[in-house]
Amino acid sequence: RTITEVKQNVANWYQYARKRQYVAKAGISGVISQVPGFRYGLDTINEEASFIEVPAGLGNYSTHNDSLLTELYSFDWPARGTPLRTGLKRAGEYFDGNLVGKTDPIEYSCQKNFTVLLTDGYWNGDTSPSVGDEDGDGHADTVADVAREYYVNDLSNLTNNVPPDAFDPAVYQHMVTYTLAFGVEGNLQDTDPPGTTGVGFGTGSGWPNPPLTESGNWGTPCDGCTADNIDDLWHAAYNSRGTFISASNPGSVLAGLQNAIKDVQSRTGSASSVALNSGVINANTKIYQARFVDSDWHGELLSISVDPATGVPDTANAVNVVNNIQAASSRVMFTNDGSQGILFEWPEGGPTALTVAQQTQLNRDAVGNPDTLGEERLAWIRGDSSNEKQNGGFFRTRTNGVLGDIVNSAPVFVGAPNARYLDLWPNVSPTIDAPENATSAQDYSAFKTAKANRLPMVYVGTNGGTVNGFDADFTASNAEKLAYVPNAAFNNLYRLPDPSYAHRYFVDGSPTAVDAFFSGDSSWHTVLAGGLNAGGQGIYALDITDPSTFAATSTSAQNTVLWEFTDADDADMGYSYSQPAIVRLHNGQWAAVFGNGYNNRDNDGSQSTTGDAVLFLVDIETGSLIRKISTEYGSTGTPNGLATPAVIDFDGDFVADYVYAGDLEGNMWKFDITDADPVNWDVAFRDGSNVPQPLYVAKDASNNRQPITVRPDIGRGQ
Repeated sequence: RTITEVKQNVANWYQYARKRQYVAKAGISGVISQVPGFRYGLDTINEEASFIEVPAGLGNYSTHNDSLLTELYSFDWPARGTPLRTGLKRAGEYFDGNLVGKTDPIEYSCQKNFTVLLTDGYWNGDTSPSVGDEDGDGHADTVADVAREYYVNDLSNLTNNVPPDAFDPAVYQHMVTYTLAFGVEGNLQDTDPPGTTGVGFGTGSGWPNPPLTESGNWGTPCDGCTADNIDDLWHAAYNSRGTFISASNPGSVLAGLQNAIKDVQSRTGSASSVALNSGVINANTKIYQARFVDSDWHGELLSISVDPATGVPDTANAVNVVNNIQAASSRVMFTNDGSQGILFEWPEGGPTALTVAQQTQLNRDAVGNPDTLGEERLAWIRGDSSNEKQNGGFFRTRTNGVLGDIVNSAPVFVGAPNARYLDLWPNVSPTIDAPENATSAQDYSAFKTAKANRLPMVYVGTNGGTVNGFDADFTASNAEKLAYVPNAAFNNLYRLPDPSYAHRYFVDGSPTAVDAFFSGDSSWHTVLAGGLNAGGQGIYALDITDPSTFAATSTSAQNTVLWEFTDADDADMGYSYSQPAIVRLHNGQWAAVFGNGYNNRDNDGSQSTTGDAVLFLVDIETGSLIRKISTEYGSTGTPNGLATPAVIDFDGDFVADYVYAGDLEGNMWKFDITDADPVNWDVAFRDGSNVPQPLYVAKDASNNRQPITVRPDIGRGQ
C-alpha cells in the first residue's frame, strides 16, 4: 500500500477509536446520571493510576460523581492492548481489600458489589492473573476464572448478611461481574426467543442455547484468540451471576449499560419480613419472603423451600408468585363503600361497584385536577396494561408484573385452624355466660375439623393499594385468590398510574390472622385485620375463613369484607402503624385491639382535638367501637400516638386481661381490661388527681424522652 493509504487507514482507525471512546464515556455518564444514588468507582484497564475509589459511607454522592465524570471525560484512552484479565482482577482485589493504597470498599455486611467490564475488543497483551482454573473448564487464568475467583470467595470478614435473590443465592460478600462487548462477537449464540423463562440458573433468554455450566465448553480462550475470547466474557458473567451484553452499535451500548444498571437495581431491592408455614422444619416447610425493588417500585413474594436436614433455605430455586397472577379481568378484587364490601370495578349501572365518591377520587390527574380517566386508572390498578406508555398509552409502564412494592408489610401464612381454644368456655363473670357455649354455637373442635383441608394461603399488604391473598402453592396457575383495596387508601390511588410516579405508601402494615367467634351466626371464623402504616388512617378486617368462596360477585364481596375503622369513625385515629391484635374479651366479645397510631392531627377534616395517645377495642365482627381508652397524654401541637400493643392473657383462660403499649413520648402504658363491663376498662395506674400514669418512661442519659414505637415483649419474672 502507498504511504497515503496507510495514513488514511490510521486516520480512519483513530476516528473509529475516538468514536468508541465517546460512546463508552457517554454511556457511563448516562448510567451515573440515571441512578446517582449508587456508590461508583472507576478504573481503566491500561492506566491503574486513573483508579477512582467509591466514596465512603452513605449520603449524597453528587460531588464525587461530578468529579468522576470530569476525570472520565478528560482521560484519553491510549492505543494499547486489552488486558481485561488483570483489569478485572484489580477490581476483585479492590473489593477484597487487598489493592495496595486503596481503602476496602465493603463497609456493610449486607452490601452487594458489582463490576461492569466494558470493552471494544478481546483480551490480549495481558499478563497472567494467576488464579488457575477456577471454574474447572480445563482453561486456566481466563477472564471467566477471574470472575469466578471473586464470586465464590468471601471478600470480607463481616457477617454474611448479603440478601440473596433468585439469580444470585450467595449471602457472603462477593463480586458480581457484568460484561459488555462493543462491536465484537463470539461463537456462542442465544437462540431462545426474547423473554423465554428457563428452569435453573443459566437457561432461558440471555444465555447460550443449549445451556452451559461453569465447567462447560465455552470455547478455547487464549492470548490473541478472537471469538473465543469474546465468549470468555459471556462465561465470566455466567460464573459470577452477572449478565453479558453484546452491543453492535452506539445505541445498544447505551441501552446495554442502562439495562445492566437496572438489573443491579433489581438485585438491591430490600426484603421485608418472612413467614413460615410450619412450626417444625419438615419436608414441606417453606419460607415466604416479601421484598420490593425501587427501580420501578414493583413487589415480589417468594416461596422458598427449606432443607429438612440442614434447615438451609433453597434460595436458588425460589418461586416468585408474580408469575402466577391472573389477567386483569379475572382477578377477584374488593373494596369497601363505607358500610359493606363491594367489587373493585367501575359501575355499569349496578350498585355493586365503586361509589360516586370513589369514582371522583380516581377521576383525577397526576396533580389532582379532575379528569375523566378514572375507569382507565381502575383498569390499570387491576393489571390492564393496554394504556401503558409501552403500548402507546399514557400510564406508567410495568415490566415486572402488577404487584405493588412490599416494604413494611410482613406476609402471614394461614393454613388449617390450629388454635388451642376450648370447646367449653368458662363464664367470664357470674352474670355473663360465654356465647361460645350457647346451644346452637359451633364448637371450636368442629370448626377445626370442618376447615382442616382448606386451601393454605399467604396474605400480605402492598403499596400497589392492595392487601393480597395467594394460594400458598405459588406454582399454581392463578395463585392470587383475592386483592382488597381499603377505602381508606383511595385518596392517593389516582397517583399510582402516573408515569412520573414518586413512591407512596398504601397498604404498608403487616396483617394479623386469628380465629374468632362471631355471636351473629354462633360460629367460628378466621379474620385478617391490618393497618395501612403511612398509607392511611384506618384498620381493615376481612373474613378469610374459606378461600374457596372468594369470587367476583357482590355476595362474596359482602361476605368477605367485614369493616374498616378510620378517623372518620373517631378523629383520634392516626396513621395506622399499630398492628391489631385479635382477642377474646371479658365481656364475651371478640375484638381487634390497636393503638391509634401517629399524626392524628392530619388536616383532612377529621382532626383530633387532643393529640392524645389512645387505645381502641373494636368488635371484630361488626367494627363497632367497644371501648376507647385515652392516656390523656399528648398535645395538639405535637400529637402523641400509641404503637402496636401486646395483649396478655394472664391466667391462661384464652381471655385478654391486660394490654401494654408504648407511645411517641417514651411512655409505656398498662391497660387493665379484666372487668366484665367495658366501662371499667382503663389505664392501670392513676395518681391522686386521677391523671393516668405510665408504667415506665424511657429516657436517655441526658433525661430526654425516647419514643417507643414497637410492640413490647412480655414474659413472666420470678
